Amino acid sequence: MLDFKSGNLHEHQFELLHKAQEAAATLAPLAQAELEPELETAVAELALWSATRAGDLQASLEAYAKLQKSSTNPRKLLDACRAVAALLKEAQRAAEAKPLFEDLLRRARGERGIQTEALVESAWLAIEAKDADEAEALARTAAKLAPDTSAKAQAAEACFFAGELRFAQPNLERARALYELALPSASAKVVPQALYKLGFVHLRGERVDDAAVCFKKVADEHASHELAGEARFLAADCRFRQRRFAECAELLATFAKDLPRHASAPHALFELGVSLGELGRWKECEATLVELARRGANPANALEADLWRARAVAARGDERGARAALERVAATDKGRVGSLARLELGKLDAKAGRHEDALASFLKIALLFEGGELVAEASFLAAGELEALERPDKARARYSDLVARHPDSPFAVRAKQRLDALGR
Repeated sequence: MLDFKSGNLHEHQFELLHKAQEAAATLAPLAQAELEPELETAVAELALWSATRAGDLQASLEAYAKLQKSSTNPRKLLDACRAVAALLKEAQRAAEAKPLFEDLLRRARGERGIQTEALVESAWLAIEAKDADEAEALARTAAKLAPDTSAKAQAAEACFFAGELRFAQPNLERARALYELALPSASAKVVPQALYKLGFVHLRGERVDDAAVCFKKVADEHASHELAGEARFLAADCRFRQRRFAECAELLATFAKDLPRHASAPHALFELGVSLGELGRWKECEATLVELARRGANPANALEADLWRARAVAARGDERGARAALERVAATDKGRVGSLARLELGKLDAKAGRHEDALASFLKIALLFEGGELVAEASFLAAGELEALERPDKARARYSDLVARHPDSPFAVRAKQRLDALGR
């Protein structure tokens, strides 16, 4: 809408406004006269044009009401309805556009293309009003009714954004259904967005393979899209979550090389370093985490990066350097990461023959936490230290307790083997 008070109107806008106002003044007498139907329609169209150009909402509504009575052309009515709806939105009265499109939908019976566009316009009103139920119903109906490629693409875009409302609720299954409905007919602009969000739906639903497929499609088939870089990282992150470290390391090494300035590069370097450590490629692990520290690690995983870097230092035989780093981590964090550092300190003591110190570290972890693999591992290692200290009865008791408390842990399997070796 043009604004007289803004002081920012360009010369051609003033000229357009002046012409529109002149046209409105000229048409006013004609609008009151009795005219032939075709002429009446033409006058209504001109009145609507001049009113919308002038930003006169009331005159536009009146002209559209007259056009509804005189016009039998659904396409012209749709264009006019859109123009009036735009003014209603600017005036914060978007809800008043809904009955206009509903009326048009009835008038265009049999005109599937027009009806699809009217449904899509109504869906956008619902989307902007954050009415997820209404938006989904309208978008689905439009997708079902759409007669051609262009109409299907418009309906697909509405389905995608209705899916965004469901995702935000969050109603992930409804979001998933709408993203999947959008994909076959969506435009090149919408397809990568729908695949990307569908990947997140799968990820939250723990369908990690399906998520990886979606992210990989974005990266491979839409490489120039703004989401392609993030999708490359997320495809690798899926493999990290699945502990498929060799595949993850390969993907992340390429990502870090190709996109060193990407926003996800620090997280990629962290996961690459951890993956290399899990694979026992300690020299590469340390180099990657040194580079991460140089760039500035994400605060969310900086301590864990330090933990893995200390493990790499220990793997190359620098016990003093590893111990100093592990002690810093343990002193800084009193939760899981700190306990993992204490576990590593215990392993250093055990390797050096300081079995009492190692036992104390492992027992402390087992006492501080209630369950999980960390406790199972600490209990198993504590029992091993009891064996090293020639306390077989206490070692058997610790192994038996581990089997009873953590029956599904891989450490329980190893504990049973030790119990058999100790003669139960």
